Amino acid sequence: MAPDLHLSLEHMTVLGLTAAEIIDAAELLGVGRISLILDSGPYALPAQSFLREPELVKATRSRLRQSSVSVHAAEGFLLDEQTDQVRLERLLEIAAALDAERVVAMVVDPDRGRTIENFGRLCERAQPFNLQVSLEFVAFTPVRSLADAMEIVGSVAALNGAISVDILHLMRSGGAPSDLGASDLKIGAAQLCDGPARAEPGRLTEEAMSGRLDPGDGAFPIAEFLAALPPGLVVGVETPKGGNRSHPELIASARRSLEAARRASERFG
Repeated sequence: MAPDLHLSLEHMTVLGLTAAEIIDAAELLGVGRISLILDSGPYALPAQSFLREPELVKATRSRLRQSSVSVHAAEGFLLDEQTDQVRLERLLEIAAALDAERVVAMVVDPDRGRTIENFGRLCERAQPFNLQVSLEFVAFTPVRSLADAMEIVGSVAALNGAISVDILHLMRSGGAPSDLGASDLKIGAAQLCDGPARAEPGRLTEEAMSGRLDPGDGAFPIAEFLAALPPGLVVGVETPKGGNRSHPELIASARRSLEAARRASERFG
């Protein structure tokens, strides 16, 4: 890992904590960046909704202003068959209010042409807010691979369009760290975890949501992945373990994950 690569505490790693508690956790654990799920949409995640709780925006913005922690990624930007453009616009406004660096879009729409159109529209609407739009490919969605994401981002060709690379989905979609060297690939952010060489059939979603291992505890090519990332990139540590865990348990688990990521940084730097 390059010396100037920055770690982020990802919301999914401490899913169940409030936004204020995630900021507190990042401070406690010595991490300068976090990701925040602004709204989980149709998914029943234990996360506050900045859309349904307008006062949460002001409170979180105030808390961030008092902290050295910043939001590197705002999540919850879903592109589906009936993409709600009003919802996306409101989420962009919230992300900008929180001084986020980028928003992360996920696609569950099987129509590639419509996906390209909606991603392009999101990039266009994000430009006035100075927000990057990172498209995350997910192995169990219609945009399952790095090649899929590159096709969409390349078709849109927006200056603020990029790709978010999660090592789990890179490996589970048949990719490899060597794929990250493509000259036309713009990586906006990355996510780090570990896992066995092969996933159990039919359990990709379960693994992603609750079965990730800490860096170094599995068979993923961590060294090669970190070496392939651009200098200065934010790398989110995303290791949700599942279960109804208490606040202290979430903090302890996040600490273990971050310490493992730091060891990986030292070992492979």
